[in-house]
Amino acid sequence: MISKGAVTESQTPPVFSTLFLVPRKDGGQRPVINFKKLNSFISAPHFIIKGIYTLKSLLQKEDWLVKIDLKDAYLSIPISKEHRKYLCFEFRDRFYQFNCHPFGLALAPWVFTKTLKPIASLVQELGIRLVLYIDDILLKAETKKKPEIKHQAWCISYIA
Repeated sequence: MISKGAVTESQTPPVFSTLFLVPRKDGGQRPVINFKKLNSFISAPHFIIKGIYTLKSLLQKEDWLVKIDLKDAYLSIPISKEHRKYLCFEFRDRFYQFNCHPFGLALAPWVFTKTLKPIASLVQELGIRLVLYIDDILLKAETKKKPEIKHQAWCISYIA
C-alpha cells in the first residue's frame, strides 16, 4: 500500500484501528482495517446500490456482456489531509495513515458510487448500456459488432 501511495507513515495518531487480511479470489490478500469503532461515529447516507438487482430488467435477448473490475478502486479517491488522522492503523510497531478511501470505512461505498455516477451517465448518453455495482461495471451490447466494441474500449479507457 505504501508503494501505491495509499498510506504513509505517521506519528502516534489520536486514534488508530487494527489491520487484518482478507483472501482475494486471485489467491492474494487484501488488507482491511477494522474501522468498527470509527464507523460507529459516522452517519453514512442510506443509498440503494441498484446494480445487480436491475440487471435482469435491463437485459435484452442475445445481449453480450463485458465485466470490468476497477482494480484498487477505493484507492483512487483521496481523503482530505485533515481527516487522515482518523484513518490510522498500526503495523509492525509503526503507525500509518490512509491518504485515500480504505476498505472497511462506512462511507467508502457511497463516496465511490457517487464519484462514478457522473461518468456512468456520460457513457450512457453515448448509447452504451451499463450497470454499476460499486467497483464493478457491466457493459452491455446487442451484438459483437466492431463499432460497439470500439465504444466499449473507449469507455474502458475513459473510466480508467
